[in-house]
Parts: sequence; C-alpha cells; structure tokens
Amino acid sequence: MKVLVTGAAGLLGRAVCGELLGSGIELVAVDRGEGEGLGYPIVKADVLDRASCYSMAQGCDCVVHLANCTDWLGRSAQEVYVDNVSMDINVFQAAVESGVRRIVFASSVQLLTGFRLDVEREEHEILFERLPADSSAKLYPRNPYSLSKAAGEQMLDGFVDRYGISAVSIRFPILLENGLASLREIDPNPRKNAFDLYAYLSTASAGDLVRRCALAGTEGHRRYFPAAKGNLHGLTPAEVYRERLEGLELRCPLEALDRLVDCSDIEADTGWTQPEV
Repeated sequence: MKVLVTGAAGLLGRAVCGELLGSGIELVAVDRGEGEGLGYPIVKADVLDRASCYSMAQGCDCVVHLANCTDWLGRSAQEVYVDNVSMDINVFQAAVESGVRRIVFASSVQLLTGFRLDVEREEHEILFERLPADSSAKLYPRNPYSLSKAAGEQMLDGFVDRYGISAVSIRFPILLENGLASLREIDPNPRKNAFDLYAYLSTASAGDLVRRCALAGTEGHRRYFPAAKGNLHGLTPAEVYRERLEGLELRCPLEALDRLVDCSDIEADTGWTQPEV
C-alpha cells in the first residue's frame, strides 16, 4: 500500500508518518518545508500548486491530507479560507483523477464549538446540546478556518458520491505532543470555559487514529470527533458538568458519566482505543 501524506513535516504529520512507516506502508511525505531529523525523506512541494498534486498522487492508494493554513489568527479571513479550500480541491481532485480510492482529511473540532474570534473565551457560549458529545454533534462553523474545514468536508461528500471513493474527516481537538504537560507549559492556568468540552488528544494517539482510518474498510464518508477521556481542566466529567455544563442533556446518569466525548463509533469502525489521557 502506498500513502501520500501532505503536511508531513508538521506536528501531526510526524506522528502520522511514523505510524505508517512502522506498519510497513510505502510513504510519499510532502511538505512546503524540508523538516529536520524526521527519519524519512520529504518531497518539498506546495499543494497550492495544482500540477504538483497530480505528480505526487500518482500510484497512491490513499491520501492523508493534513496540510492547511495554521497561522489563521495572523492572516486575513479571505486568505485563510481561500488558501485552505484551494489546497483541498487541488489534493482531492488530483487524488481521484490519479486513481486514489481513499482520502483521510484533518478537519477541526472548531466545526462543533462555534468558536468566534470576536468573543473572549470565558464569555463564549456553549453550543453542545448533550453529553457525552460524539461525532453526530451539530455543526457551528463561525470563523474562516472552521468554514474552510466545513467546505473541505462538503467537497468530500461530493467526491464520495461522484467517484465512489471512501473518505474520513477527523475533527481534531487541540493536539498535545506531551499530553497535558505540553498545555501546562503553554497555558499554566486551568481554562474557565468548557465550550470546547476541554477536549484534547495526544499526537501519538492522533497518529495512530489516522493510520487506522487509512487502513480501515469503511465505506462512504465518515466523520469522527476524537478526544481523550480526560480533559484539559483536570476535573472529573461529573465535576465539569456541575461546574460548567449543567443544563445540557445527559445521555447517561451523572454518576455514570466517565467522559465528555464518546468515541465508541470510532472504536467500532477502526479498532482505535480512546485514550484515558
């Protein structure tokens, strides 16, 4: 099996490529930057260049599309949206025309949180309707970045329908290379608003999930919301509910609430195990 990975030198890309190589999969790792100490060669290319995408996709069975505009707070709304959507259409169209039968797409939890740039985090409204939340949560894309992710997912709906390929969109929460220790280095104060359910995932677990999604035999377009059972605030799910989320519908008795995000659908489809932390 041969897999193309875009954004292969990034934080998630490194974890994904390590997982794929460890499974004996032939890898085409692509990034705009060269990367250092990766343990695998990088094809230096920009997926905003349409011709490059066709060249890279040739002979691949699966595309893992991680490349996107990540510096979205420092750029105009138009630049963020146009660049991300352009990358997506370039990669997806080249993939299907090159015979690729499966696409795994890095989407974002921001599709579900309704994150707005003009609202302070502590004042942000909570849009999840029930706990534990899962992959069926309603969409609330409210900034250029999340709008571009919504467009990418909608593109995949069209490609799956028209070309008969299979696809997976993974709505990643914040990814932490060293678990909660990474967050404490960046932000030592516990967060006071649970609008994102304090969701997070280690890069190692995220890389494992992407590998499993690339190899899984699921059909159609699956959408997943993965997260650790633990949460960024460090409280138990019941404590978070009482302090921050009271009033949301509970899908189980409060005393049985052992996680804020239910990943049972992902586990059933891929064999991935939701991590404790």
